[in-house]
Amino acid sequence: MKHPMSLLSPTLLLLLVTPALLIQSCTEPQETAASKPNILFIAVDDMNDWAGFLAGNAGMKIHTPNIDRLAAASMVFTNAHTPAPACAPTRAAILTGVHHARSGAENVYWGDGPKWRDFEALKGVLTLEQFFQKNGYKTLGAGKIYHSQAPPWSPTSQVEPANWDFYYPSPYISHPFQIRAPKEVIYPEDVDNENRPGGGADGWWTWGAIPVEDEKMADYHIADWASYQLRQIHDKPFFLAAGMWKPHDPWEVPQEYLRHVSVGRHRASGT
Repeated sequence: MKHPMSLLSPTLLLLLVTPALLIQSCTEPQETAASKPNILFIAVDDMNDWAGFLAGNAGMKIHTPNIDRLAAASMVFTNAHTPAPACAPTRAAILTGVHHARSGAENVYWGDGPKWRDFEALKGVLTLEQFFQKNGYKTLGAGKIYHSQAPPWSPTSQVEPANWDFYYPSPYISHPFQIRAPKEVIYPEDVDNENRPGGGADGWWTWGAIPVEDEKMADYHIADWASYQLRQIHDKPFFLAAGMWKPHDPWEVPQEYLRHVSVGRHRASGT
């Protein structure tokens, strides 16, 4: 099956962004809308160097054919570093341009709404999407761009709604519902589930096969919506941000992605 993001228009200026590999590019806007490039911004949560083209894990074969194909047709920056070793401060730093050591947003701050604006240094700062919006761009967003939680957990979104012309599925619930693996898979009876790493019986550090196809997964919905937007004719240049949850935990995926895994030998596939 062809991944919905596997075909990208050659007219796009692509910004590929992960919490470990961070790139931003903001240039002065051109005089005419026709001369402004469209911008595709992809955020992949916790990818680090777990991608085939980065070859960061010696002795392991990591199958990431789609992102490898994208890298082969792109300029790749490998000497790039995350602003912080946590989700919320990293995202705030990338999207505001203010390092967390200056803003004070140094930890994972929870809550619903743009809580990062509560930090004094970020109250009036111009964000990346605001920059494009103020310079004639349509701003389109989807998924985990700012810090958020997806259903079935208590849904939160730290998206600032006014900055986006449209956000999928909503600026108030910024990621689609994520199907979980069956409880008997992620919490087997012969394991001490109360004292396991990652928060006990209701923790995040879980893994196992989900008996569904790709099309039922939340990240597929994000990629499918972004792919649809790329195929449309827009009345002005666009900034399109698509945020993927995986490979952030929980590590629960369709059975297809576990077909290469065996005891003592692990390899990831499909990114």
